[in-house]
Amino acid sequence: HSYHTKVPHKAIMKFIEHYTEEGDIVFDGFCGSGMTGVAAGLLNRRAILCDLSPAATFIAYNYNTPVDVDEFEREAKRILAEVEEECGWMYETLHTDGKTKGRINYTVWSDVFICPYCKNEYIFWEAAVDQEAGKVKRSYSCPTCKAEITKRECERAWVTFFDRAINEEVTQAKQVPVLINYSVGRKRYEKEPDQFDLDLLKKIEESVIPYWFPTDRMPEGYNTEQPKRSHGITHVHHFYTKRNIWVLASFFKKLTSSIEIRLLLLLLTSSLIRTTKMYKFTIDRKMG
Repeated sequence: HSYHTKVPHKAIMKFIEHYTEEGDIVFDGFCGSGMTGVAAGLLNRRAILCDLSPAATFIAYNYNTPVDVDEFEREAKRILAEVEEECGWMYETLHTDGKTKGRINYTVWSDVFICPYCKNEYIFWEAAVDQEAGKVKRSYSCPTCKAEITKRECERAWVTFFDRAINEEVTQAKQVPVLINYSVGRKRYEKEPDQFDLDLLKKIEESVIPYWFPTDRMPEGYNTEQPKRSHGITHVHHFYTKRNIWVLASFFKKLTSSIEIRLLLLLLTSSLIRTTKMYKFTIDRKMG
C-alpha cells in the first residue's frame, strides 16, 4: 500500500527481537501502516496498534487481520473482470499501422504555458523535455518566436469549463496528452496521441459517469493550497482524469456488495495515489 511513511517490517523486527520475548505484547501508539504489528506477528508476539489517522488504522487493521487468500483472489479477479468488460473501451488505441487495436498502459499529459515574449501557448513537454536524455531543460526555445525562456518566466495557460459533478464553473491549468504507452499482445509501444485518441477522450469527457464518486471540496491548509494555486484543483475529484474516476467509481460500486469489501477497499485505496494527476508530468494509468 502506498502509505507515505511505511517502515519495512524487517527493520522493526530487530528491535522487537532484542527488547521482548515470545508471547509479549508490543504497543505502537503511532502505528502508521501497521508494520509493527506485522513484525510482532512474525516473531510470535502480539501487538496493540492505534493511530490518529483513520487511513492509517484502516491500513494497519487490514495488514494484521487474517484473510482467506484464495477467496479474496477469486473475488478481486471477478470484480476486476467486470470493470474491464465495462470500461475497457476507454483504454483502446490504434497501433501505428492505423488498424490494429492496442491497450493503453498509461498516457502522459503535459502542462501548457504562455511565452512571455510572443504570448503564444506552447506545450511544455515538446519545448522543454529532452526525451533521449530523460531530462527537463532549465532553459529552452519558444516553439513560435524562438526566444530563450525558462518555465519560471512563463505563465500557465488556463481553461474554464462547467463541472457537472459539482454544477459549478471551474478554471484549471490547461493540460494536453502528449505520449501514449500501449501494448499490442506482449509488446509495448509509444506514440503521440492521434485523432482516434483525441476523439476517445472527447467522448469520455462528454459522457456522464453512472456511479457516485466523492466531490468534496479541498480543505483549507498549507499542503492543500499548493494544487489550488498551481492547477486550480479545488475538489478531490479534480486530482483524477475522468476515465480514471470512472474506473475507480465502477470498482467501488461493485465491491460494496462483496463479502470481501474490507480487503477490496484496501486494494482500491492502494491505487489512488498512483492514479492522480499531480505528477511531474501527469500520468493517466490503466487500472487493473
